[in-house]
Amino acid sequence: MEKWWVIEGVKNPVYVGLTRKPRGYYGVASLVLILLILVAFFLESSGFVPSGLSLTIIMTSFLVEFLFRIFGWRRKILSKSDIVYIKNLVKILGKRIVKWCIPSYKIPLVLVLDNNVHLILFYKSYNLNIVLLKPIIYRGVVSGKPRLDLKWKERFRRDRFTRKGVCEIVFPHPEIPNVNYRASAKTIYFEIVIENNDLLKMIDEFDKYFESKGEQHVYPSNRRHTYPGQSFKHPGETVRKY
Repeated sequence: MEKWWVIEGVKNPVYVGLTRKPRGYYGVASLVLILLILVAFFLESSGFVPSGLSLTIIMTSFLVEFLFRIFGWRRKILSKSDIVYIKNLVKILGKRIVKWCIPSYKIPLVLVLDNNVHLILFYKSYNLNIVLLKPIIYRGVVSGKPRLDLKWKERFRRDRFTRKGVCEIVFPHPEIPNVNYRASAKTIYFEIVIENNDLLKMIDEFDKYFESKGEQHVYPSNRRHTYPGQSFKHPGETVRKY
């Protein structure tokens, strides 16, 4: 395995938890296909079905695989483009990093920065999501595989791709493998990958986004302002209060 996490000018991660790639749905489908082929061979040899069934299954699987590759339907966890994004992000943050780790394929980055903001990248539906958080109080540790669980206690603002508020969160320990922190934290959650410049600004101004409790729009390219008590909505959007 290429050690892509060795980045010039940046301290090495505390630990790397990339032991083996998760099978996911594609791996399960491959196992099911192998079982179907074996069953088809058995039925053919026993005379229960006409010969050629196993060959039909094999040819169909090749056709499906070809279509998946041509049209890009088969999405990957920690693809080459994702690795490039992570490396660039780590390199830009550089000296601001206090400690960082790569807990697993599904959570490929946990950073602790000099202002105590934690940056976490994780996969949801095969897409990279970003969490910025600053712990308010730690509630202990939980043993087990790396995971990220959020339960919102208070949400100040929600946009199409962004949520902001206070939540109970479980996230990987940045120094100890297979251990997760449990904490209450100020949290900004992005369901998309955003530009590095925008992300750096969010990190620098993290506390400011919680001073007004939602009066300031979180996502920089669509920043809006409202007065206290005034509802914000996009045109044609139904206002929902949280």
